[in-house]
Amino acid sequence: MQSERKDAMKKIFQGLLIGIANAIPGVSGATMAVVFGAYDDLINLLSKPYSFKILKKNFFLVFGMVLGTVFSVFGLTILFSCYPLLMTCYFLGLVFSGTWIEAKSVRSVTFRSGVLFALGVLIILGIEWLAGGKRDEAVSIFWLISGGVLTGIVIVLPGVSASLTLMALNLFFPLVKMAEEFLKSSLAFSFPSVKTVFSLGTFGLSLGIGTILFARIMKGIIKRHPEELTVFSLGLISGSIGSVIAKLPLDGQIWAVPLEIGLGVGLGIFTLFLLNRLIKRPPKHLG
Repeated sequence: MQSERKDAMKKIFQGLLIGIANAIPGVSGATMAVVFGAYDDLINLLSKPYSFKILKKNFFLVFGMVLGTVFSVFGLTILFSCYPLLMTCYFLGLVFSGTWIEAKSVRSVTFRSGVLFALGVLIILGIEWLAGGKRDEAVSIFWLISGGVLTGIVIVLPGVSASLTLMALNLFFPLVKMAEEFLKSSLAFSFPSVKTVFSLGTFGLSLGIGTILFARIMKGIIKRHPEELTVFSLGLISGSIGSVIAKLPLDGQIWAVPLEIGLGVGLGIFTLFLLNRLIKRPPKHLG
C-alpha cells in the first residue's frame, strides 16, 4: 500500500513538471518525460487516449499534467515575474541532468548518429530564429488550425519547446490573451466572446489531432530505431539548452546573479536525483 502511494505521488509530481514545462518557451514537456522515465507511458497514452486500460494505468501522470497546466495558467506568470532567473535555471538543471543520463545510453558514435545529432540542433536553432522575428498580430482560423497541428506534433518530440514553436508561428501571445479573457470571464461568471471560444476550441482540437497522429508514428520509431531516436533527441535537447541560456533574464543586482543561477540549477539537479532514486528502470527506447 505504501509502495503504491509512493508511486502515485511520483507520477503526480512528474506530470506536474511536464505540464509546467510545456508552458515555458525553450523548455520541452517531452524532455521532462524523457528525464523522468515517463516518455513511453506518455506516448502510449497519447496514441490511444480512448483506451480505458492505458488511461487507468497513467491516471496519476495525467492528473499531474492537468495540475501542471492549471498551475501554469494561474501561478507560473507570478513566479516567473518574481523569480525569472531562478525558475528558468531550475528547469535548466533538470534538463542538464536529463541530457547526461540520456547521453550515457548511447552505445556507439557513428557518422549517422552525428548527422542526426546535428539535425536535432539545427531544428531547434531554426525554430529559435523564426521566433525572434515575429510580432503580436491577429491570426486567422487557418493559421490556428495549422499551428495547432504542428504544435501537437512538437509536443511529442523531446527537446522541442511547444511554447517556443507557438512564438515562431506568432500564436503564443494571441493565445495567452484569449486564455486570459476566457479565465477572467469564467471567474466573473460571464460568457466570453464567441470568437474567443471558437478560436480556442479550434486550436485545441487541432492540437489534439496533431498529438494523437504523431504519437502513433513515434511509437513505431521507438520500436524500430531506438538508438537513432536517442541521438536525435540529444540534439534537440542540446539545442534547447542553448536557446534557454541565450535568453537568461540577467537583469538585477550583479552579486545576486551567480547565487540565483547556482541555486536554480542545483535545485533542478537535486530534484532529478531524488526522482531517479524512485525510478527503477529507464525508458524502453533508451535501453
